[in-house]
Amino acid sequence: MTAKSIVLATGARARELPGLEPDGKLVWNYKHALVPPHMPKKLLVIGSGAIGIEFASFFNTLGAKTTVVEVMDRVLPVEDAEISAFAKKQFVKQGMTIMEKAAVKKLDRKGSTVTAHIEVGGKVETQEFDTVISAVGIVGNTEGWAWKRRGSRSTAPMSSRTNTAAPGSRASVPSAIWPARPGWRTRPAMRA
Repeated sequence: MTAKSIVLATGARARELPGLEPDGKLVWNYKHALVPPHMPKKLLVIGSGAIGIEFASFFNTLGAKTTVVEVMDRVLPVEDAEISAFAKKQFVKQGMTIMEKAAVKKLDRKGSTVTAHIEVGGKVETQEFDTVISAVGIVGNTEGWAWKRRGSRSTAPMSSRTNTAAPGSRASVPSAIWPARPGWRTRPAMRA
C-alpha cells in the first residue's frame, strides 16, 4: 500500500472503572446510551466531558431528572473556564444537578435501582437512581496515528491514541509499540 498518509482506525472501547462496570441494564457506557433499553427517570452521569455532558443534556431534555458528577472543579474541564462556567449555568437553568469536585466511590445495584455512593468534600452521601451512565471517556486501540512520508505536505486527520474524548488532547506512542521506520515519522493529532 502506498499513500502520502495512512491512518489506522481500529476503533475504541468505553473505559471501565472498578466497581462501576456497565451491565447494559442499570449501568450504561456510551454505546448502551446510544441504544437505551429504557428511558431513564432518574439518571446519574459520571463524568462531564464531551460524551457525558452530551448524554446528560439529551436525557435531561427528554425529561429525566439528571445529576452529573465530575471529579474536576468544573464541568467540561478541557474547555476554557469561561465556556465551562457558561455551560454549567445553562445546564443548571435547564434543571440538571451538577456536582463538581465529587467522585462516585461505589454503586450498589438492587433490583431496578442503583444506589450511588458519592464523595463530595470528604463526605460520602448516597443517592438512588434508576440508570447510571459511566461516561468517563474512551480508550483507543491504535486509532489516531498516521505514518506520514517525510517531505509530504498533507496530514491526515488524526485523533489521540489515548483518546479521552477531549478536544485538543495529545498522546505519545512508545517506540516499543511503533518502531521508527526509515523515512517515516508518526504524529499525534491536534483536534480543532
